[in-house]
Amino acid sequence: MTIEDGEVHMKPDMKIKMRPKSFSDIKLLDQGKMVDESPIHDLCEYINLRLDCADFSLATVLWCLYSYRHLMSEKTVALMEEATFNFRYFMDEPGDDNMCF
Repeated sequence: MTIEDGEVHMKPDMKIKMRPKSFSDIKLLDQGKMVDESPIHDLCEYINLRLDCADFSLATVLWCLYSYRHLMSEKTVALMEEATFNFRYFMDEPGDDNMCF
């Protein structure tokens, strides 16, 4: 992070890491309403990058799979399952990542 002309500038990887861990429409899912699924796709993409703190977003995806699967398209459910099943949960599992354990 740098400060130039009084403005804070983050490195691109920090901007990705500091993104929201959930999405605002999750409250609508809880009300039984359909939502724009693109923020969920973004969460899955972030999780698949395996950056540090990706597990924070994974908790939201797991909750949505468990509670709101019936309100989402097959494509979104498949993306969430893929992100969940392919996640590296601990350092003894195969694969590369930028996560801290």
